[in-house]
Amino acid sequence: MLALPAAAPAVTRRGSHGAERLTGTVRADKMYGGGGNDRLAGLGGADRLVGGTGNDTLLGGAGADRLDGSDGDDHLVGGAGDDLLVESRFGDDRLAGGRVDDTIKGARGNDRISGGPGNDTIWGGPGKDAVDCGPGYDTLYVNLRSDRARSTGCERIREEADIASRPCSAGGTGAPETVLGTNGADTCRGEGGNDDVEGAGGSDRLFGGAGNDRIFGRFGDDLLVGGPGNDEIEGGRGTDTIQGGSGADRLNGGFGNDRVDGGPGNDSINVVYNGSDRVDCGPGRDTVLADRSDRLRNCERIRRP
Repeated sequence: MLALPAAAPAVTRRGSHGAERLTGTVRADKMYGGGGNDRLAGLGGADRLVGGTGNDTLLGGAGADRLDGSDGDDHLVGGAGDDLLVESRFGDDRLAGGRVDDTIKGARGNDRISGGPGNDTIWGGPGKDAVDCGPGYDTLYVNLRSDRARSTGCERIREEADIASRPCSAGGTGAPETVLGTNGADTCRGEGGNDDVEGAGGSDRLFGGAGNDRIFGRFGDDLLVGGPGNDEIEGGRGTDTIQGGSGADRLNGGFGNDRVDGGPGNDSINVVYNGSDRVDCGPGRDTVLADRSDRLRNCERIRRP
């Protein structure tokens, strides 16, 4: 009896800072693009693809895949399974579902989303999105407190459960809210509550205040300051200064030559992007993911990409 060759095992592949092409197998593979404008193709199996920084292309292929473009202006294409397409960071992205029932989640940008055939569930997220739900019985969740999405072919349209939104000029309050900047140089303060503070364009000064806040610089050379809570701060595309504060913070420099100060607390810091960064982890038991070109101080655990 003729023995058939064994199928190739599942693989885990990681890119570097350059533009790379990573290809999976018929198994459930994991691929991480890293820096650069990467192309990740899952082929068969229930794959997990993460683009990283750069303007990436992620192709799920057959199987129930999970695709996360992360930072950059990405292009995500599902395939022949019940796929999950997510943009977890910034960028003006293109997300296209496949032939079955997909879940698609945009992020903070002006996204173009296509559901394709199947009964899809789509979240536009903040930003001025263009959504074509396609054939099937589809549900679109829109953020009415942000720019309204333009949609076609969606059988059900519902409002996202979201917190109140205020412009930076109005200032924050003691309640949870989203504080939004403009294309200019803004000073935004979250004050009390667990806030989202977002600068948009310009070189901004963003302060979370009390609470467990999320602060996003996006474009420009920004100053981002957390506060006493457990904050998540991301610099974005400029040369930024990030100060975590006294909580257990998650700090992400983004692009540019950033300066990051963790402050007291057990912080997690990521500066693996284009640029030479300066990091002072501060008191506490901190973990930093950094390139060898970065300058590090007071960091208990150092990881390399």
